[in-house]
Amino acid sequence: MPRSQLLFTTVGPAEEPAQLVVVPLHGYGGHATDLIAVAQALSARAELRIPRAPRPAYFGRDTVAHYWYIGERNGLPDPPSFGDCLFQVEQFVLDTIESRGEIGHGPILLGVGQGAVLALATAKVMPDYLGGVIAIAGYLPRFPGLKLPIDELDQLPILMINGPQDQARRLVQDSAARLAHDGAQIELHANVDTSELTSGELCELVAGWSCSVLACG
Repeated sequence: MPRSQLLFTTVGPAEEPAQLVVVPLHGYGGHATDLIAVAQALSARAELRIPRAPRPAYFGRDTVAHYWYIGERNGLPDPPSFGDCLFQVEQFVLDTIESRGEIGHGPILLGVGQGAVLALATAKVMPDYLGGVIAIAGYLPRFPGLKLPIDELDQLPILMINGPQDQARRLVQDSAARLAHDGAQIELHANVDTSELTSGELCELVAGWSCSVLACG
């Protein structure tokens, strides 16, 4: 039985056999297809396992999109809904490792917006299970009186991509500094247009990071 309750879609690699698993986490009001182009820029041999955020957004009686947690303010997501989603993402990673363990490389978490916030938080919960994290327009959340458990990230590769149009730029800079202090291998790009997730610039940054950190493939 799977640990996670998240529904997901699988997209096979462009070239067999798969040598890498990527877990894309879409943003608020996003869709499973939003990050496919960026994820495939990592490697032609990347298999994508794409979970859908659990909370539906409605237009009348129709579900038009999904989101992860109930909003945030000044880097503080709603604790109950965020904690539930963080647990589900953690369980999804464990399910992925169990089902695709023969690949021999921890999954890459790739998130945008709310998905990026979750991806960075997951890095502070289970870094030993991950092959890396890519966070687009996201930051590491803080919770008053609470602390994400792991402070030793042991050179976990993390790519953070944010743009001048993104909100919370100070939070992004502070997050990169905190993660680097905890031992992550940080690459930060702070002036990239993140509004178009299929842009050549965004895909080239991801491909370049893959070649330098994960080895081309």
